[in-house]
Amino acid sequence: MIIVLEGADGSGKSTQAKKLYEHLTKKGYECELMKFPYYDSATGKKIKKYLDCELKMTTLEFTRAQYENKLEKNETIQKYLNEGKIIILDRYSLSTYVYAAANYDEPERTKIISTVKNWQKNLVKISLGFFLDLPLKISNERTGERAENKDLFEKNNEYMKKVYEVYKTEAEKEGYAIINCANHEGLQNSRDEIFKEILNSIKSKTSLNV
Repeated sequence: MIIVLEGADGSGKSTQAKKLYEHLTKKGYECELMKFPYYDSATGKKIKKYLDCELKMTTLEFTRAQYENKLEKNETIQKYLNEGKIIILDRYSLSTYVYAAANYDEPERTKIISTVKNWQKNLVKISLGFFLDLPLKISNERTGERAENKDLFEKNNEYMKKVYEVYKTEAEKEGYAIINCANHEGLQNSRDEIFKEILNSIKSKTSLNV
């Protein structure tokens, strides 16, 4: 089984992915936790340089690098699946085209999404996906707390607004469970509250004993 957590920068997906890995491991399940981009490979180093403004690439070149970065782990993910493990992914196929699509308006946006989806047909398919829906105002505050470590995208608030909009729209289209990370008053829910919602969704959609 492959469980993916997606979300814009500052949404807390890495925290929740780690919590889920630890929780399922304690429950006796064999799990693997993987995060994308994977920076230790050649494509990963190229992605990191681009995000750090040390390398220039076109949108399509950067998106292709992201896809290839995931493809490099395809055999490993399939191996884990064959071993009966639960694979928890901190971002995967959805993020590949969301950040590209946010650079375009229609009809170019739909075209780039279609192009990247076509590339990704050979990636291992996910079992369950979650989109952590955190209002942009709050996520900006979270990334602002680490301002000195912001990457190329995080520094552009207008672009990140488009990323959030495309992310949520595409997550809904792809059948991802939408996890509300803020209450009706616009205040961020606690990590435990968010995690509880994720577990409840897993209970309702799978036979896992969580």
